[in-house]
Amino acid sequence: SDINECDANNPCAQQCYNILGSFICQCNPGFELSSDRINCEDTDECRTSSYLCQYQCVNEPGKFSCVCPEGYQVVGGRTCHDINECETTNECREDEICWNYHGGFRCYPKNPCQEPYVLTSENRCVCPVSNTICRELPYSVVYKYMSIRSDRTVPSDIFQIQATTIYPNTINTFRIKSGNENGEFYLR
Repeated sequence: SDINECDANNPCAQQCYNILGSFICQCNPGFELSSDRINCEDTDECRTSSYLCQYQCVNEPGKFSCVCPEGYQVVGGRTCHDINECETTNECREDEICWNYHGGFRCYPKNPCQEPYVLTSENRCVCPVSNTICRELPYSVVYKYMSIRSDRTVPSDIFQIQATTIYPNTINTFRIKSGNENGEFYLR
């Protein structure tokens, strides 16, 4: 009769299977049998494929996990999705609006208008014609907050702005007011 080497003192590091006259060691998922055919070594899944995680793979004993950069959360174990801080931890003051962007958020004034302009609708400031200073200034200013992903190939057109007017002799001017301190964006 065969002696079951696996019963008494398991000679294997993890799983032992009795066979006629001997035994075979096997390892749990995430491990591989070492050259001594008894011990198990961790499989570094992160080295086997660079496509396991959207951002970064972290090897752990017997498994791996995915991590995301700050401002993102892991979804489905492997994908990174932006955390909308404006919905979760809105730290803006009452007179500010929260603007979520990929990986973070910013607080902007609810009323972006500067004297002598007055807020007439969301992000639109108008210089009242009753104010004599306004004769030398643009009639209205519109503020548009945008979040632009940084993983674009450059150069690339991101969006198009087209001005139409019903007023003759109107001049439209576009400029980037903030967020372009390094000069990565330009208008053409």
